[in-house]
Amino acid sequence: MDQNTANKIITSVQNDYNAISQHFSHTRMNQWYEIGYIVEQYVQPGQIVLDVGCGNGRVADLVRGIKGRYIGIDLSPNLIGIAKKLRPNDDFRVANMMETGFADDTFDHTLSVASFHHIPSEPLRIRTLMEMSRITKLDGYIIMTNWNLHQWKRTKTRWRFNMQKLAYQHDMDWNDTRIPWYDKEKNLLANRYYHAFTKQEIKKLAKNAGLKVIDQYYEKHGMHVPRRKGFNLISILQHK
Repeated sequence: MDQNTANKIITSVQNDYNAISQHFSHTRMNQWYEIGYIVEQYVQPGQIVLDVGCGNGRVADLVRGIKGRYIGIDLSPNLIGIAKKLRPNDDFRVANMMETGFADDTFDHTLSVASFHHIPSEPLRIRTLMEMSRITKLDGYIIMTNWNLHQWKRTKTRWRFNMQKLAYQHDMDWNDTRIPWYDKEKNLLANRYYHAFTKQEIKKLAKNAGLKVIDQYYEKHGMHVPRRKGFNLISILQHK
């Protein structure tokens, strides 16, 4: 993927989440069990956590619940506006996860909950991981969840986009997809960009960014499951 295409995708991700922000936030009110488990397992009281791609800020409740310190950033001004209204006592900022603006070693841990899969192209993914590593303290964790687009119900979509690439019908990379977002009246609001990661691909990216892979697994409703059944790919990386 060339840089121009990647830049257009990043702009489209921002525009898409601005467009769906209200409806998206309404669907993200409940806490996700797996994230609660991860926060309790890796974050200690008093530690400061950055949530990149924070959406409406629901992870703030989990970090606050264990007496941690929280900052959330998102590319979408509309979602940050919603987060500030829902949780006025927490710190939310509009920022790009590829260039956060924070100083080196600011955070004990960095979370990326269903956001890294919106970064196009291998160079920009490595750049993003290097940025998260830079702002995370030594021995701190970079914890990512990415949609598992290799599960059975997503295979058809992934292969359709791969076949379209083979026929030169789009300029995205292999295993890149677009997934539509509809409102309650079934109106199409956005066609969001996603990349379908594998464990090996995350490991390669982590290695290139100087990170150590601590754990990886596929998850469905809080259970560890095989790849074809998992809703999400969980990756625990460490800044060493």
